[in-house]
Amino acid sequence: MPSSSGRKLSPETPATHGISYSCSSAAIACPANIIVCHSVPRPSEMFIGCICQAPIYPLGRFGRWRGAARHVRIMRARHTADSGEWKGAHMKRLHFGILGSAFAAIALLLGMQGSASAADFPNHPVTLVVQYPAGGGIDITSRLLAKYAEKYLGQKIIVVNVVGGGGVVGNTRVASSKPDGYTLGLEIPAIITDKSLLPDVSYTAESFDPIVLVNTDYGVLSAKSGSEFERSFKDTEAQAKAHPHTVTVGESGLWTSNDWSLLALKQVYNIPFQRVEFQGGAPALRAVMAGTVNLAFNYPSEIIDYVKAGTVKPVAVAAPKRLASFPDTPTFKELGLPSAQFSLWRILVTPHGASADVQKVLETAFLKALNDPELKADYAKASLPWGPGSAQQALALIRSDEGTYKTFIEHYKLHPGSTP
Repeated sequence: MPSSSGRKLSPETPATHGISYSCSSAAIACPANIIVCHSVPRPSEMFIGCICQAPIYPLGRFGRWRGAARHVRIMRARHTADSGEWKGAHMKRLHFGILGSAFAAIALLLGMQGSASAADFPNHPVTLVVQYPAGGGIDITSRLLAKYAEKYLGQKIIVVNVVGGGGVVGNTRVASSKPDGYTLGLEIPAIITDKSLLPDVSYTAESFDPIVLVNTDYGVLSAKSGSEFERSFKDTEAQAKAHPHTVTVGESGLWTSNDWSLLALKQVYNIPFQRVEFQGGAPALRAVMAGTVNLAFNYPSEIIDYVKAGTVKPVAVAAPKRLASFPDTPTFKELGLPSAQFSLWRILVTPHGASADVQKVLETAFLKALNDPELKADYAKASLPWGPGSAQQALALIRSDEGTYKTFIEHYKLHPGSTP
């Protein structure tokens, strides 16, 4: 019969699930309702072992291994004083039986906990890291996406701007975070090139697992309305060639797609612009409006409101065709400068190593958000492109661009510390 008084149990005592038993001197409870009884040759007692809470002494959450070892020591000492039948094979059988039960219990519980965590994900807010300042294209894209994804993910999504190093600080934060699905990033092709072009970068594209392709965007070269640089691009090109390094162009970070466009203008078409770097699109835009720089490369969502207000004038776009937001602005290809055409994809990622179940939960929720008609309408209002893709499509895009950028880096003989 069950006992908690410390009396010994006879071999005939049944092992009933979920009941506390005593063996020799301590009560044993099985919280998982599993009792394993190991009969021993000694007629006066039997050993009750619990595969969930190690035998004999309840040592708490972390005492399973200690409890099993302690029981073996106690039984070995007791058996040495008894007849020789306890030695040899019986002790080995008991030893391995206990350890086998302990191993099985730990494997079972770890498996149960892993399944529960995946099934329970997410059970607290998720952080979306933006590596550039508020007001830039990635920031606007992220905040609108988070707003709608909360509905499908079932948790709050907190957007945090982690700025510095031309995006490196934020990217490093994401890459070095625990891969549990609770830290996300919205990455651009810089994750492919940063390791080759910037000093002290610890991450590569393999440091991230793609969740969804959010959109693909194109750069816009603009000038302050009313300035001499709002004229045709060909006039600006002529001035830059006549007075090398006097026409300044603001850039929204280091080695974004706009930097590749600027590099092509300088290296392929020999237009000697002077590059000025800013920590994001918003600061670059403010500089061109203040007249601190003559031109600036931005993305459509960053300048659309200022274009409508008449304070900024787009002069060229790096897209394959004219943008709906700026139908009167020619492409670089139309201007005879096709090599200056570059795209910028935005891909939602987790740190590498997130479980397949967690990645699937995220992919499903964010694809639903991206296909929400209200999000699509809000993206259009903000001049953000719409064109979502699956995790597999995002990965294929990254792999394709890895080869493309490797070719550019080798062709232009670029290295860590190089600037356009």
